[in-house]
Amino acid sequence: MLAGVNTPGHIVLNLLVVGRGSGQPWKPILLGALLPDLPMLVLYAVERGVLGTPERLIWQQSYFSESWQLFIDVFNSLPLIGLLFVIAHLRRWPFVKVVAISMALHAGTDLLVHHDDAHRHFLPFSQWRFASPVSYWDPAHHGRMFAVSELGAVVFGCLWLSARGEGAVRRLGVALLVATLGFVLFAVTTWGPLG
Repeated sequence: MLAGVNTPGHIVLNLLVVGRGSGQPWKPILLGALLPDLPMLVLYAVERGVLGTPERLIWQQSYFSESWQLFIDVFNSLPLIGLLFVIAHLRRWPFVKVVAISMALHAGTDLLVHHDDAHRHFLPFSQWRFASPVSYWDPAHHGRMFAVSELGAVVFGCLWLSARGEGAVRRLGVALLVATLGFVLFAVTTWGPLG
């Protein structure tokens, strides 16, 4: 039901945008693309894997609990990501600077495609949530159209990285294509029946 701009999609977008199409430097870009979704992965692992919470309850109740929301929103806070960038710049940590740039692109993208499940992107300064008119998953807010468009863009991006990337980025493009198709299969079989 909730998939987000899927994590492989964020990785592909960030490799193309931050890595300028070649995906370089790919390690901090990959880490920065993953970190904002890390709390969601932890939420899912704990709720489904440890507690055995049913899918519907995870995405209708657990996800919206204040503790999970705070954990998720901290990793998606643009001011906190900006602070990380400033610290990395002052300390001359180029790896961490690229991580912060990649995190900012991820969070900024999510800002545009979350409606009922919007993050507080401006913590700790504001509790405000931007309810975008477009949702990455909710059919009531163009979710089906977005999901199809996103899938096409991600497949194209994976093919681009596979053909034009350098070294490890080529292999990463192939791995992301496989992960994306696996994610689609998982989402359709696990969350499709819930919708």
